[in-house]
Amino acid sequence: MRFSTNDNTTNWINLEVGIAMGCTISPILFAMAMEVILKAAEGSAGPANLDGGCSMPPMKAFMDDTTVTCSKKDETRQMLKRFDVLMSWCRMEFKPKTFCSLSIRKGKVDEAMTFTIAEQQIPTVSQEPVKSLGRWYDFSMKDNRPGAETLELASESLLAINRCGLQGKFKIWCSQFMRIPKLLWPLIVYNICSTTVEAIEAKMNKYTRKWLGVPPGLSGMAMYCRKAKLKLPMKSILEEYKCDKARLLTTLEESDDPLVKTVQPSLNTGRKWKVIEAVDEARECLKMKEVIGQTQTDCRGLGSTRAKRWSKTEGKRSLTWNDIWHRPPLRISFLIRSDYDLLPSKANLVRWGKKDDPTCPLCQGRQTTEHVLSLSKIALSKGRYTWRHNGVFQELASAISTAKGEIHPSSTSSTVFTTENGVRQWYGGSITINTHRKGLLDSCGDWVVSADHPKWETQPDVIRKTALRPDIVIYTASTQQIIIVELTVPYESRMEEVHTFKEGKYLDLTKELKKHGYEAKVMPVEIGARGFVGSSAYGLLSKLSICGNKRTKALGY
Repeated sequence: MRFSTNDNTTNWINLEVGIAMGCTISPILFAMAMEVILKAAEGSAGPANLDGGCSMPPMKAFMDDTTVTCSKKDETRQMLKRFDVLMSWCRMEFKPKTFCSLSIRKGKVDEAMTFTIAEQQIPTVSQEPVKSLGRWYDFSMKDNRPGAETLELASESLLAINRCGLQGKFKIWCSQFMRIPKLLWPLIVYNICSTTVEAIEAKMNKYTRKWLGVPPGLSGMAMYCRKAKLKLPMKSILEEYKCDKARLLTTLEESDDPLVKTVQPSLNTGRKWKVIEAVDEARECLKMKEVIGQTQTDCRGLGSTRAKRWSKTEGKRSLTWNDIWHRPPLRISFLIRSDYDLLPSKANLVRWGKKDDPTCPLCQGRQTTEHVLSLSKIALSKGRYTWRHNGVFQELASAISTAKGEIHPSSTSSTVFTTENGVRQWYGGSITINTHRKGLLDSCGDWVVSADHPKWETQPDVIRKTALRPDIVIYTASTQQIIIVELTVPYESRMEEVHTFKEGKYLDLTKELKKHGYEAKVMPVEIGARGFVGSSAYGLLSKLSICGNKRTKALGY
């Protein structure tokens, strides 16, 4: 089907069958029929003049929802009368109870002005508020009440989630993917100030900290920042509100409809944050970035190197929802609290007013989180606080021992030519494709993995004669090769220092092994005490041909 007028003819349109108004009918045919009825009902009614030299048509409809806009009451009554006659001729009925009328005179709502259709009076907004596109319209014509209602709705929904019997991580998921999308729509369609949204976010942050099992000292920046050291998969309702308001403003300004583009509705967001100023500032920053461009680096050309950012000098980590599902709640709580120094160390307990003395009972130093996890030398010599090192050591040794016994065969593929009917004509020659990355253990097959642990094999005699005891030793007698792996679990800020120290520690041992005819290689590995994996761990596993899912499983990422 296609439509023709005096000036234009549309392209052919498929009459697809859909569900409209409770019956199986083509939506295109229904919309076209409603448009014909509306054009006939308009008659000689003039459009409503707006600011900016634009005018609004007297009747607009979306499927069966119709809006009548007139500047005079007599024209409105005549249009409703003609509309009633046409709908009776089409054997369609009105439901006046679902109608609503709004009359504005000199900037105020005129409650005395009423209209009728189908011999029944249409209710006014003062009698019965009307909802259109998710927004309620009443006689006040203000957005003061929706803000309070949205805040109350957020409080009730958070309380209902808190009372359910789910674990904390599931409650957070319900809050992120069920409550926030439902609360964002009224925040967008109404002119609700940012202060109200901040109050909603404060309530959500309170429950989120409770469900995560972290103290109140964890700030919103740590929970929602995308550039933090530990990026959590949560979104801030305040930031979503600002993004949606900015997106709404740009959509209205860049609209193809001249009526929408000329008559811009006011987006009031309060005095703290103004959406117009934020959008203008963002545009100016983009323009300035284009003007500056890529600056020159040293004597090389413009844009030849990537800019170095100080925020990327230290390792970062993202905690995804998949990680949250597969981890116990206490482990998630420990990870967050350790990253932001919120563990109950004595220094933090003194800061929180729980204790008076911050000294460590073992070495009489100040007991901070870094001190407990990495810096207490007396604790390490007495075998205290070594559970993290022992756990990582067991996982790393198991992964290496499994990898040294694997055989990586080369895959063979053949080329097959077929005709159009699918009949095989000729097989090409076989091509050997080596999909395995060559590693340090591929030189021979008699590698032995020994570790400084009673359950593992003893280390070779050439190392036992010395006073050093490396964590893991991989050696082979046939080719006289030795790989020394030394594991350290330091604080993240000391990884480079520890790596250099371990290399120097085994330098004399390497020289002595070379004198005895061995090919020795020292590979220090650093795993952060708070779970951040150093680049040396990735390098070690890659050189031992442990890649992909195996490396991910070995490192716990």
